[in-house]
Amino acid sequence: MREITQLLQDLPSPAERDAILNLLRALSDRPLALPELAPPPFMPVAEQMPLQSPPPPPLAGPAPQGTADVDLAEQLQAALLAQQSGLTLNYQPVVDATSGAILGFEALLRWTTPDGQQVPPLQVVDLAARANLLATLDFWVMQQAVSQARPWLSANPRLVIAINVTAALLSSPLAVSAVRALLRAHGVSAANFCIEVPETTLLDERATKNLAALRRLGLQLAIDDFGIGQSALTRLMELDVDVVKLDRAFFRAQNPGPKQRSFLGAIVDMAKARGSRVVAEGVATSQDAVLAREIGCAACQGFWFAGPLSAGAAAVLARSSTAELPWQAQQTPQR
Repeated sequence: MREITQLLQDLPSPAERDAILNLLRALSDRPLALPELAPPPFMPVAEQMPLQSPPPPPLAGPAPQGTADVDLAEQLQAALLAQQSGLTLNYQPVVDATSGAILGFEALLRWTTPDGQQVPPLQVVDLAARANLLATLDFWVMQQAVSQARPWLSANPRLVIAINVTAALLSSPLAVSAVRALLRAHGVSAANFCIEVPETTLLDERATKNLAALRRLGLQLAIDDFGIGQSALTRLMELDVDVVKLDRAFFRAQNPGPKQRSFLGAIVDMAKARGSRVVAEGVATSQDAVLAREIGCAACQGFWFAGPLSAGAAAVLARSSTAELPWQAQQTPQR
């Protein structure tokens, strides 16, 4: 909360201060809600609380229930308001597919509760969605990523920081003005940040309109986990997308045959025809890296190059304009 206060003090324009304050007020006015307290599933989304997003699809693995669920949700709500909250960001490098040079980072959320429990990221997102906290969490991640990356960009202005944002925030009418004010407050260029969304976000009309508006501000747009979502190709073709991230599932085959290679190559060619760069996700072996280069991917991300790094470790790499990851010397991790 202290960081938000300082951020608002740094804004020279009252209109920009109001943009962020209005968003934060809209988020904080929503009561904590869990499944047994949430609106009935048949209630139209428009009649639910402001910024309420549709319930997410079921996640793999057991989710906490009952009192434990409520306790964890309350801890997450408290963490979003606290200075020392246990919420942190890690950064996984995105590297050039040919040279291995660092092109940027993807910001990844981590949460350790006060009792030391490390909550898996997917569980955090699921909990936040069911507790009416997802849009708040989105904005927290964005504010942290912009703040932490600011000195990196001063040293290496070519870097691009990817930030995952959900429809919960993107569907808000306050989202665009708040993001504009956030970037201005930190004195950073919108071109150094990339909004990363899953394919399913393209099905939300309000979120899609705001994505287009954010891109007009200068932010880049990336479609995450491409190839496994529910969106139609026609929807994808309607948007100007800067980056298409091929889902890691495409790289799990030990020895992909000619048909698979041709299929992946066709996806890359389609993206390039639309002016998009293609990033291969989940590159875990040298064979994955070779395949990504062969089918025409511009960049790679995965444990073969580097796993998620602390902000401090990422800063060391980011501030070296000639830094390259010593990925050739790394051992191939187990899948």
